[in-house]
Amino acid sequence: MRRGGSLSNTLSITESLELSKNNTLVSSNNLFELGFFQSQSKWYLGNWWKQDKTVLWVANRNVPLLGSYGVLKFMKNNLVILNQSGDQIWSTYLSGSGVRSSMWAELHNNGNLVLKYINNPTGYVWQSFDHPTDTLLPGMKLDPVDPSKRLYSWVSSDDPSAGYLWLGIMNYPDGIFAIDVTNYRMDTWNGYRFGDLPPVFQLNDNADSFLMNTFPNSYSRLTMSPDGFYYIHTWVPGVNVWNMSFSMREDACYRGRFNTTCGSYSICSKNASCHCIQGVTEKPEGGCIRRNALKCNEDIFEKLQKMKLPEDGECINGSSYSVEECENVCLKDCDCKSFALVESRKSQRVCVKWTGVPKGMRTYTFGGQDLYIRVAASDNEDHAKTNGKNKDLDPGIIVLIVLSCIILLGIVCLAIFCCWKKHKRSIIQGGPTQTEIVMSEIDTPESFQLMEFGVIFEATNHFSESNKVGQGGFGPVYKGTLPDGNEIAVKRLKARSSQGMAEFRNEVTLILRVLHVNLVRLLGCCIHGYDRLLVYEFLENSSLSSYIFNQTRSPLLNWEHRFDIMKGIAEGLCYLHNFTSPPILHRDLKPSNVLLGRDMIPKISDFGLAQMMETGTTEAAMETAVGTYGYMSEEYAKDNIMSQKSDVFSYGVVLLEILTGRRNHEYCIANPGDSLLDFVWRRWKDGTGLEVVDSSFHDDSFIEDQVLRSMKIGLSCVQQNMHDRPSTRTIVVMFENGPRSEILDPTRPNYNLTRADSSSSPVTVTDQSVTINEATLSCTDAR
Repeated sequence: MRRGGSLSNTLSITESLELSKNNTLVSSNNLFELGFFQSQSKWYLGNWWKQDKTVLWVANRNVPLLGSYGVLKFMKNNLVILNQSGDQIWSTYLSGSGVRSSMWAELHNNGNLVLKYINNPTGYVWQSFDHPTDTLLPGMKLDPVDPSKRLYSWVSSDDPSAGYLWLGIMNYPDGIFAIDVTNYRMDTWNGYRFGDLPPVFQLNDNADSFLMNTFPNSYSRLTMSPDGFYYIHTWVPGVNVWNMSFSMREDACYRGRFNTTCGSYSICSKNASCHCIQGVTEKPEGGCIRRNALKCNEDIFEKLQKMKLPEDGECINGSSYSVEECENVCLKDCDCKSFALVESRKSQRVCVKWTGVPKGMRTYTFGGQDLYIRVAASDNEDHAKTNGKNKDLDPGIIVLIVLSCIILLGIVCLAIFCCWKKHKRSIIQGGPTQTEIVMSEIDTPESFQLMEFGVIFEATNHFSESNKVGQGGFGPVYKGTLPDGNEIAVKRLKARSSQGMAEFRNEVTLILRVLHVNLVRLLGCCIHGYDRLLVYEFLENSSLSSYIFNQTRSPLLNWEHRFDIMKGIAEGLCYLHNFTSPPILHRDLKPSNVLLGRDMIPKISDFGLAQMMETGTTEAAMETAVGTYGYMSEEYAKDNIMSQKSDVFSYGVVLLEILTGRRNHEYCIANPGDSLLDFVWRRWKDGTGLEVVDSSFHDDSFIEDQVLRSMKIGLSCVQQNMHDRPSTRTIVVMFENGPRSEILDPTRPNYNLTRADSSSSPVTVTDQSVTINEATLSCTDAR
């Protein structure tokens, strides 16, 4: 593409842009440039991002200049493009008469080309933002009633002509706004965002149009691509690249040309897994079918959260509904199979019902809406029996776990024996080194890599200080970039005489079996001389503490994000306590040890102090209490009694800090004899709990009842008596079942930092800056 030198950001009636002179307009902030560019031997007038020439808007996309001559100029109160023959191939098509000398064009700092009169410099008579091509910029609109306010993809990556694929916003007869891609209904509007798309739109209630939000010091664009998918890119200053912050292509539910992979009564998740909704069972040939027939007056509704709403709903006429009122309307109609309360406009909610078989359903990680599905009452009772907090493991699963443990024990014993034999033979015959033996005997999955030291050395820029992203008690953490472009986090363990090669092998083998979406994932390891390196996935959004305790970044975590983070941490902790064999105690849960990945999904990290429990035991005595003051329970800090309920206490502190944006330890220091836990409890007790909530995340997703319920869960977790705290299984159920799950009123935590610090036993306090996963797992003696 050929582009040229610049004039200024304005064009008067006496000036012109000529293709042969390669002159352009440049916005005053030097970010946007408008001029002629070439593609496939054809010429177009376009507006591009000046730093990397990404084309954002094309004027004559369907009528290109075929020769090397073209000019942009004013003619009869219009901005026009003329070809070599003097024919007009594009125009702003303004009607009416006026004085030629009064008009001029200006390229604004947001990339908008506007035409205006000199005597009205703040107004305009035409703007390019009203005529989008394939890209939407902040300040541009999509209009449900105006087909011209749609994005049409390029035909190909080098052909700007309008393709047949388009993206728009539709206002459907059922009262639901949704993103529409070439007549396929995609993500629905919940009053704040479309599906799990980042909240880049805001609804203009007066005009029913959607404006792309402008974010301070940030430039984003939404593009409809020729591949049929839409993307959001954000410019990264300094690095000078567009970072893809959202990709529809990554959503497996939409990959098959927008056909979901799941059938009736089944839900598709973003990773393309399908699962049947409550009240139905999987058919042998695939798909789902109801277990029990519906009985109109006896049925109940099951709430599904973060859902895409089905098509072909019927909007119920009437004023703004409540959930109960909408449910009653659907319950009286035996043909009504599901309903939802939809916020079509701000503070205006309509009741929508569906009579057909639920199909094409999908769930989001964030966003979406509550969908209520009709199920037989007997199915709900079956669900309660099999999913309650006292759920027993299936006998088959127990047998499988036992057999797995026996096999694992046999493998470990065999590995130790082989290691000894090879080591003995190497002494006599000069065989492989101990490092080579260890690396060859680690039983690893295909996704795990035994990495070469040189690769890691180059990826971290020779372990340079500029790549250092953290420092913990077990060694520094470096950010690295592999040759394939993937980013990693490398923990370089300090050489410790207490940890030999066999222990390192055991450590890696164990951590590989801790796999959960809310736990940081180990990708590989390396042993090189005295260097022992653990390689983890790199999480771009840093730690939870870098948001909730930072006034500038705190508003980036709205209530919906915080609520999902609290649930995610609980699910990760529940996995460690209940679904690993033997169970694992984290022992140092705090905001700096919770990392945030893409879409702000929380991942528990830093297993450097983790401890394995004997299977079947609930608590153990430790020689030394380790952890971070402010997060350690009193029975652990004072008496060295560690249990799953100690982790629950730490989780409760983290939850209350997420709600308040304040550190418990700092509050205790500033208010001797008091604690953040007791302060929140007093406010909750006297009915003013919302007053202690961090005001920086009050937004459209803020739900007062949900906030107060979360506060109650947090206070239940920090009870002074460990037996009064809920288990992690119960916490997960409390979040999943919402108001249907009863929570006993918590008593005063009575937490005293000074009392907890007065332990007669040795206590090891960790550095709160540690933010990367490390596994140092050892077995404890059961009480």
